[in-house]
Amino acid sequence: MAISSGTVLKIVASLLLPDASLAQNVFYAVITDLVTSDDDDDVVSDMVDWVEAMFFQIVDEVSSQVASAGLTVYEYDSVDGDWDEVGTTTWDDFFDGSGDMLPHGVAAIVHAYSLDPDVAGRKYIAGLIESVCAESDLTAGAITALGDFGTQWTTPRTGTATGGTIAPGVWSNAQDQFRAFLVDYAVNGVVGYQRRRKPGVGI
Repeated sequence: MAISSGTVLKIVASLLLPDASLAQNVFYAVITDLVTSDDDDDVVSDMVDWVEAMFFQIVDEVSSQVASAGLTVYEYDSVDGDWDEVGTTTWDDFFDGSGDMLPHGVAAIVHAYSLDPDVAGRKYIAGLIESVCAESDLTAGAITALGDFGTQWTTPRTGTATGGTIAPGVWSNAQDQFRAFLVDYAVNGVVGYQRRRKPGVGI
């Protein structure tokens, strides 16, 4: 199969936390100018590189007890108005934070802003170690690392396998449209909390 230039992609990256809780983050991007390859596997490979580049920034802040648990890429089907699976694979997590992990549900929050002032993205980063915060305030080092995560999340990049341009953004369910990022983000200075969606499934 092949991916067309201008396709909107959804990337679901999963993390396995202790006690078999699953934390997932969803990322969106438009891929264009596939000068080297438009093959599904190559597109998935470039999405893995992108996700790994993000999470590599916070390897010291996330507990070594946390492990990657797969990555799935979908493409938006504008005819049917749904998401079709492109491929599923593994990814490397590198996490090596030492010490106790914060309770399940506690997470750092990174916000990213799009070209539409009414549409923004938000990421809850799970599996943080206790030393990243003093009481509920994140340390300066943790904020810096999360800012580096935000940079990787919002900055356009060129795919190694496809040669394509990957433009990150956010999907607006209300507008049923993709909105590109401004390459502008903010990190909450205090930790947040996101409830579990159902038993056994984490933030």
